[in-house]
Amino acid sequence: VIIVYLSGAAGFTIAFGLCLAVNQLPMPRFFAGLLPTWESAIVAFALLGGIAIASSLYPARQAAGVDPIEALHWEAGG
Repeated sequence: VIIVYLSGAAGFTIAFGLCLAVNQLPMPRFFAGLLPTWESAIVAFALLGGIAIASSLYPARQAAGVDPIEALHWEAGG
């Protein structure tokens, strides 16, 4: 989860920077620009963490059900 949040923070930093850069360009009157909000960032971080936890539960549950002796016996290269 820490790796997911660190990479998410890097992605959001880049995204907010791109939004600020695009907003500096000349725009047509009908286009308000890219308006990032902190609420959307919080929702995205919550979804990012939820997906990371959900995607790690199945492999962790499968690994917890394996007998350690059998896992070492069938270890690759062993």
